[in-house]
Amino acid sequence: KVEARAQLDPDPYQVPYHVKICSSSTRAATKFCNGAQHLNTMLSRTLARTAATTARRFASTTTPVALVGCGMPGRGMGWYHAKQILDGDVPSAKLTDIVEPWFLGGGADGPGGAEFAAFKAEVEPTGVRFHSSIADMPKPDGKMMAMVCTRTADMPGYVDDLVAHGVSHVFLEKPGAP
Repeated sequence: KVEARAQLDPDPYQVPYHVKICSSSTRAATKFCNGAQHLNTMLSRTLARTAATTARRFASTTTPVALVGCGMPGRGMGWYHAKQILDGDVPSAKLTDIVEPWFLGGGADGPGGAEFAAFKAEVEPTGVRFHSSIADMPKPDGKMMAMVCTRTADMPGYVDDLVAHGVSHVFLEKPGAP
């Protein structure tokens, strides 16, 4: 009979898993258990290194995020994603730019324009930059993720513009580009 058991360590910065393997057969079991102890030691060391590296990486880095298509505050999916990042619900992300062609363009005086202007006035002091087009956004100097939260039919053009602009990763809200 072979028993394998993994227990989650309560401290995420310590070794995340302890593996115990043992057998209750005859001489083969003794050899198996000795090999299992060696395997257990190797696994523990590997998992400890991996956990420490991962914890350091996530604790010390954030990914810059540009949001394309914020939409109306309180209603748009892009606005909701911006809110999640700004509220700290996505600790590995830092919202750096919002590209909103409609409310920073022809829709500024229409329905929702005043609400968007109030949202912009509230968020700009936190360091988020607002742009009416991707071309107006500063080019990234390293990796950057862009979230495209526009109408599905408009996504291919925005993705092409983002890639040409130097954005390294693109997330498409909704089902994706046609």
